[in-house]
Amino acid sequence: MLGLRVLIDGSCLGAKEMGTQVQTTSLAAALARRPDVEKVCVALVSDVPRYAAALVAHPKVETCFAPGTDVSGYAPVDIAHRPFQPVDVVHPSWFKVAARTVVTIQDLTSYHVGAYHESSDEWRSTRHAMQHVTAGADGVVVISHDVRSHLALERLPVDPDRVFVVENGTDHLRGDEAESVPTELLARGFVAGRFALVLGTNYAHKNREIAIDVVAELRRRGLALSLVLAGAAVPYGSSRVPEAVRTSGRDDVFTIPDVTSEERNWLLHHADVVLYPTSAEGFGLVPYEAARFGTPTVLVPFGPLGEVVGDLPVKAADWSATALADAAEELLADPATARAQVASALRSGQDYTWDATAAKLVEVYRTLLAAPARGGDAGA
Repeated sequence: MLGLRVLIDGSCLGAKEMGTQVQTTSLAAALARRPDVEKVCVALVSDVPRYAAALVAHPKVETCFAPGTDVSGYAPVDIAHRPFQPVDVVHPSWFKVAARTVVTIQDLTSYHVGAYHESSDEWRSTRHAMQHVTAGADGVVVISHDVRSHLALERLPVDPDRVFVVENGTDHLRGDEAESVPTELLARGFVAGRFALVLGTNYAHKNREIAIDVVAELRRRGLALSLVLAGAAVPYGSSRVPEAVRTSGRDDVFTIPDVTSEERNWLLHHADVVLYPTSAEGFGLVPYEAARFGTPTVLVPFGPLGEVVGDLPVKAADWSATALADAAEELLADPATARAQVASALRSGQDYTWDATAAKLVEVYRTLLAAPARGGDAGA
């Protein structure tokens, strides 16, 4: 069997390592490990970030500089894959360089919510781009069955036989990685003590302000607990204002910007509980990342989380501060219950590895190569 040549859009690989960057580097590395993949080229628009150094060191991984994501000068490949949100139209050169093109839709949150955009014109532009790209790509990958159902509800122009569910992996962390105390956390006055952690951007659907209410409720119940909110700030559709209102005059909430990989590891390892009150996800990596470091997560098992995270011993009934605090208190009060919560997440994660993700992707790639090409007219 001839090995596949795969071109991965790595334009998302910048200074910050968030879920999209984890997903892109992890699946590229897993593809490179496969004997039926000849090479993986990662198209970059900037220098290789530190967290991607191990990926590009792999002998089957190449990098190419693609300003404006123009890859017209690159050698032909079998598959060109953008493994993250198609928020803008794929450059026409991708359709010329590759025999087949694939895009991944992680979720439809920004497609649904106009407040996440600077203007109504930008929102319309983003929606048009996603419609344009899904119509023109040979294949569309979604990261959960929940996302696939939303794709159908939105009536995006893609035939069902061109949509493939390929779940993310969860084993990119082991729990013994290097860690360091976030310097910004120390600068904000944190010294020591028990703390809950919220990890992720301040998009409104992350509900970080609810986590602030949860910790306030837990403190009212007598638990000496602080809260660390760690993640990048977004310019539109954020929870910045309600967070500011709730934290005014309080010294138990520490808001810090996005952290390095080592600082993230420290937070996940040393938190007493992770609060994950999100109400819109495509898959949800945080509970698995926390479990690798032995830390339990509180969440509402809606949609994709209910689909992939399994039957956790402790679940929040809804997104109210009381329900989330009840679940957190149960985990904080009983180490055995906390260990069971972690073990359950790890068991669920066994079904979702990056090697399994790569295997499914290769099957998708070969299925598309065996079918007629769409020609890229809709994506050009």
